[in-house]
Amino acid sequence: MIKGLFKKTIPDSKTFKSMMINMIIKGVALVLSYVYVPFLLNYLGDEKYGLWATILSIGTWITMCDIGIGGGLRNILTKELTEKQYKKAQASVSTAYIVLSFLSLLLWGLLLFFTIFVGWGGVFNTKVDIDLPVFISFSFICVNFVLSLVNIVIYSLQISEQVSIVNLLGSAVNIAGILFISSFSSGNIVYVALIYGLSTLLPVVINNIRIFKKNPFLRPKPRLFDKSKVKQLVSLGIIFFILQIGGLVLSFTDNILISNLYGSVEVTPIDIANKLIGIVKGFYVALIIPVWSRTAKALAESDHVWLNKMYKQMAMFLFIFAIGIVLICLLIHPICIIWLGRDVSFGDGIVLIIAIGIFAEMINTSYSSMLNGLGLIKIQMVIAILQTIINFPLSLFLAQTIGLGVMGIKLATTILFLLSGGIYIFYTRRSIEKLRNKHPKEFNI
Repeated sequence: MIKGLFKKTIPDSKTFKSMMINMIIKGVALVLSYVYVPFLLNYLGDEKYGLWATILSIGTWITMCDIGIGGGLRNILTKELTEKQYKKAQASVSTAYIVLSFLSLLLWGLLLFFTIFVGWGGVFNTKVDIDLPVFISFSFICVNFVLSLVNIVIYSLQISEQVSIVNLLGSAVNIAGILFISSFSSGNIVYVALIYGLSTLLPVVINNIRIFKKNPFLRPKPRLFDKSKVKQLVSLGIIFFILQIGGLVLSFTDNILISNLYGSVEVTPIDIANKLIGIVKGFYVALIIPVWSRTAKALAESDHVWLNKMYKQMAMFLFIFAIGIVLICLLIHPICIIWLGRDVSFGDGIVLIIAIGIFAEMINTSYSSMLNGLGLIKIQMVIAILQTIINFPLSLFLAQTIGLGVMGIKLATTILFLLSGGIYIFYTRRSIEKLRNKHPKEFNI
């Protein structure tokens, strides 16, 4: 029934196909990831699991050091491919790969220096020796930093489902690796870091070989490096970079704050609640992956009818997935018992706050995807800067001054996501109405 509803309402068959395949693959990937968590939790124990979750949070920050070049490339490349400017497209890809290779090498050098001369124990507030696992994890991230640009190429080619398909292989490798090391060791974060790094590297290596073999007109070549492209990529990319940082401040600093203020053990129930309720978000994000690039394509083609229809469907998508969030909240304790073999104490109100926050994230993702495709990103940049400034003091105020503890940290994030989500809904509608005024016969809002 839901599939039929989506097919009737999604503006075109290619977008529908990508959305459905992404959702199916995401379903399989989620099953694998939730099989993986209890294995990992049993292998590492609560304290080391909390540390590992925090390491991944910081690792996500490192991926943002591309100064938004990936986001800038996505809009530029989609427009060039739509207009069949293949030489310009190849120059854009080549320039992006070269610039990110330089940044990756610089970043890796800084990480090496910090690991040798400072160490990571103080950052994570732990006596566990984590310098080597952190360095291993971040080294893999630096390599992926460059190679994952192929995913931007795939999105611009309007075949986003192929990213999900190959990433599924990485998830399977990750689970197999944990099962393997569990047969001869216990609680070794170094082994976990190696397995995780290899499982994330494998998909991007495969996609780089496969995509550029099939589309040689986009294969990056050093001689095609274009200085003028650097300015174009960076000027647009800086704004996307600020957006990424703003989103990460809200999404991933929570674990770091909780770990430092209340200990890494307190991170574990928060991470588990996020993972369970995040199932719905995972499916939703998979569903709308094609929207950004497809919106950019529609804008380049002046396909205003598509823009109008997709905007209208966002509210329907959000309503359907909100039902899933409610169901998981109601069943979260039985799910934990079945999933982990034991119940988890989340604390009063924390599940509700996390659920509202995740739904607010989904609202942000929906409408920012359309705004990104339309190239309307300055308003998002302003909001991201304000959120970055406000989040930390607001979290401390609610957690310590008001005395809400861990719940206060999550509540601060939820409040900021709700505010930005409301602004994005309004701004997207206003932007489409402006296009309607230019092309009144094509709209019916």
